[in-house]
Amino acid sequence: MIPRPQNITSIVNKYIPNEIRGIERINLISMINVIIESTIAGDKEIDECVNDLKEIFSQFLDEENVNKAIDEIIRAIKIERAIRVAMMKGRRKFTV
Repeated sequence: MIPRPQNITSIVNKYIPNEIRGIERINLISMINVIIESTIAGDKEIDECVNDLKEIFSQFLDEENVNKAIDEIIRAIKIERAIRVAMMKGRRKFTV
């Protein structure tokens, strides 16, 4: 069995600048996690997720870091989806 990827919240937290603190940081992370979870659940398409994340991250990151953050998050979403599908099918061992 493969290890799970880095926690998606940790990935998001890594790209939010340290200047954003307290409740503002928590709200931002929560908002991004809602977008991510709805994408993992299938309520949102990947393209919609990318557009929403670009809109949020572009407020405080340059274009290169926005793209890096989104690539890393989308990779984690795809892995998490595969893990959840495998768990629903009752598989104990699977590859992504």
